[in-house]
Amino acid sequence: MFHFLKKNFTRSGNIEKDIVKKYFNKTQSLMFDKKAASIEQDHISDFTKDYQCRTILDLGCGEGRYSHCFKNYEYYHGVDFSESFISNTESSERRKFSCSDVVEFYEDKIYDTVLLIGLITYLEDEDIKKMVNNIKGMMSSNSVVILRSVTLKDNGLKKIYYDSKKGLINRLRFLKPRYQIIRRTKDYELELFSSLRLLKMKEIPGTSYTLYSFAK
Repeated sequence: MFHFLKKNFTRSGNIEKDIVKKYFNKTQSLMFDKKAASIEQDHISDFTKDYQCRTILDLGCGEGRYSHCFKNYEYYHGVDFSESFISNTESSERRKFSCSDVVEFYEDKIYDTVLLIGLITYLEDEDIKKMVNNIKGMMSSNSVVILRSVTLKDNGLKKIYYDSKKGLINRLRFLKPRYQIIRRTKDYELELFSSLRLLKMKEIPGTSYTLYSFAK
C-alpha cells in the first residue's frame, strides 16, 4: 500500500488536521484499490464475528463502507471530519452520519462496537489518547473497540512521519493536495491504547495492517 513512500519517511514531523482534512475533501482517496478493500473487510468481518455488534460507532468512517462488515447490526453511526465523505452518505433510521472531529466527538450513548479503521495514522499521540478517553465514556463492560492500523514492522517504541511536501517526487505525486501520515510499531500502538484491555490482535496477511480488539 505505502511501498512507494518507504524511503521518504522521517523520524520527526507534525500532522496538521487541516492538511489531512483538505486531502480527503479534495480526493476522497483511501490509498488502496477495491480488491484490497474487499480483503480488508473480509478480515474485519471474521475478526469481529464473536462480538456483539448491534450498535456501532465508526470514527473516521469515510463513506461508511465498514458498515458492510456487519450484517445484523441495529444501529450504525458513522463520524468523519471530511464534508466530502459525509455529503456522499445517506442517513436512515438505522444508519446515521455526522460531520465532526473524531478526536472531540462524544455523545451520551453506549455502543457495543467502536471502529477505528485506518484512523490513527492521521492522528498525533495526544489526539489519540484524548479520543480513547472519550470512547471509554461510550462503552459498557461488554463493549469492544476494533482498531485497524498500518503498523511499522520494527521493534520497540518507534514512529515515523511522511509528508508529501518534502521532496520533488513527493510534490509531483501529491501535487493536489498535500498528504501526511504517521506509522508506528505495534508496541507503540499498544502503548497508546494502554488504558484499554487488549483482547486479541491479528496481522492481515500480505499487508502492513494489524487488527486489534480492546475492552474497558
